[in-house]
Amino acid sequence: MRNSIEQALRPSVAILGFALFLAINAASVWGGVFPFLPLENQTHELLFWFYFAQSVSFFAMFLICARLVYVSHVQRPFMLTTSGASTSYGLGWICLIASIYAYDFALPLLIAAGVLLGSGAAEFYLLWQRYFASTEPDQGTRAMIAGAVYAAIIYAALYLIPRAVTAFLIPVVFLPLFGLALTLKNREIDFAQPMFMDSPRENRRVYARLIRGTMRATLAIGALAFCAGIMRALAIDNPSIGSLVNILSMLGMLAAASVLLYFWRARGLNLSITRLYRVVFPLVITALVIVPLCPEGYMRWLAAGLYALYAIATLLVMLQTAQIARDQGIHPVYAFGSIGGIVYAMHDMGFLIGSAGDQMALSGTDPIIFTTVVTIYLLALMFFVSTIDFKKEQADMFSDDHIELITPRAPRLQAPQTTSQDVEQETPALPPVEQAKAEPAGDLSDFSQPSTTSNGWRDRIDKQAKLLQRDFGLSNREAEVVKLVCQGNTVPSISEQLYISENTVRTHMKRLYAKLGIHKKQELIDLAHSYKTR
Repeated sequence: MRNSIEQALRPSVAILGFALFLAINAASVWGGVFPFLPLENQTHELLFWFYFAQSVSFFAMFLICARLVYVSHVQRPFMLTTSGASTSYGLGWICLIASIYAYDFALPLLIAAGVLLGSGAAEFYLLWQRYFASTEPDQGTRAMIAGAVYAAIIYAALYLIPRAVTAFLIPVVFLPLFGLALTLKNREIDFAQPMFMDSPRENRRVYARLIRGTMRATLAIGALAFCAGIMRALAIDNPSIGSLVNILSMLGMLAAASVLLYFWRARGLNLSITRLYRVVFPLVITALVIVPLCPEGYMRWLAAGLYALYAIATLLVMLQTAQIARDQGIHPVYAFGSIGGIVYAMHDMGFLIGSAGDQMALSGTDPIIFTTVVTIYLLALMFFVSTIDFKKEQADMFSDDHIELITPRAPRLQAPQTTSQDVEQETPALPPVEQAKAEPAGDLSDFSQPSTTSNGWRDRIDKQAKLLQRDFGLSNREAEVVKLVCQGNTVPSISEQLYISENTVRTHMKRLYAKLGIHKKQELIDLAHSYKTR
C-alpha cells in the first residue's frame, strides 16, 4: 500500500508541469493582484473589471473550443496550441506588471490582462486535459491527482520568494517551464485514437447523450461555482481576503487530492458527483443561513471554504471528462470544454449577482442579506434539479401511494349467454406465478444466441463480468464490453447499445486483451466462463 502511494507520487515531467501550472494559475485566477501587486492597484473598480474580463474570457474560450471541435472536426484547433496559450498567458502577466508603473492606464491594462490571462489559462487547461485523456487511464489519473498534490506545495513555496520579484518570475521563468513540459507531453499524443478521429456530426446522438447524461453533475458543480463567484464579488471590497482564499483553496485541493489518491490506491474508488453534492449541500446551506448572525470576519472563512470546494470540484470535472473521453470515444476538448464552460459560466453569474448586491446598498438593502438569499435559492434549485429523476417521478405520480379514482361505468343490461360447449372448452387461467413455472426455461448451454427469456444465463454472465472486473482492475465500461461480448454481440451491436463508435469498441477490446493477457475474442469468452457462479 505504501509503495503504491509512493509510486503514484513519484515526480514526472507531466506531474510537475501540471502542478506548476495549477500553482501559477491560482496566483492569477483569484488574482495575483492580491499577494504580488501593490495595494494601489486594488481599488474596487480596477478589481471588478479585471475579474470580469478574466472570468468571461475563461468560460468563453472553453465553449468556443468545444464548438470548434464539434463543427469543424479539427484535431488541433488553430487557437489551441501551446505556443498560443503561452503567448496569451505571458502577455497577460506583462499587462499586469505594466499596470503598476503606468497607473494612468491601469484600467485598460488590467482589462487586457484579464482577457489574456483568462483565455490563456483556458487553453492550458484544455491542452493538459487532452493529454491526460489520451494516455492510459491509470497514467492520466495519476498525473492529475499527483499534480494537484504538488501544486499546493509549489504555491506555498511562492511565498518564500520576495513579492516584488514573484510577479516578474512568472512570465520569465515559470511560464516557460510548464509550457515546455506541456509541449513535450503533447508530442506523445497518438492522434489516431478514436476520440480524435471521431466526427461529431456523424455521431450527434453520442454527443447529445453526453450533455444529457452529465447535466446533473454539471449543475451540482456549477452551484458551487456560483457560490464561489458570489464570494469573489463580495471580497473585492476587502483585498486581504484574497491571500486567505488562495491559501485555503490550495490546502483544500491538497487534502482532497490526498484522500482521492489514498482510496484509489487502497481499494479503488467509484465517485458520484451528484451524491457528493447531496452530502455537501446541507453544510453549505447551513453556512450561508448563519451569515447574518456571525461577525464580519466569518465572511472571510466562508469565502475561503467555498473556494476550496470549488477547487476540488474543478479537479473532479477533469477526472470525469477524461474518463468520458476514453469510455465513449468523445473528443476530450469537446467533453471538457462543454461541461467546464457551463460550470465556469455559472461562476460568472454568481460574480455578477454578487456585484449587484453592492447596488442594493444604495436602496437600503443589506448586500450580504441579498446575496445570501439568492445563493441559498440557487443552491436549493440545483439540488432539486440534480437529484430528482423527472421521468421516474412523473411515472410514480400515478402509481406509488396513490389515490385510486375508478372511472364509473354503466352496468350491463344483459349477461352474456354461454353454452355448455363453451364451458367445456374453457380452460381455467393459471395464476401468474404458476404460468411462469409452466414456461420452459432458457437453454443455458447456448451462448451464441442470447435469448431475452433466459434470465439466469444473463445473470451468470453479468456476475462473471463483475468477477473479471474485480480480479483484473477493469473499468466499468470495460466490464460492460466483456458482458456484451460474452452475450454474443458483434462490434456494431456493442457500438449501438453503448452509444459509442465502432473504433471506440475496438479500442476497449485492445485494452481488455492487454489487461487480461489474451489475444482473441474466444479467449475472452473462455476466461469469463471459467468463473463458476451460483
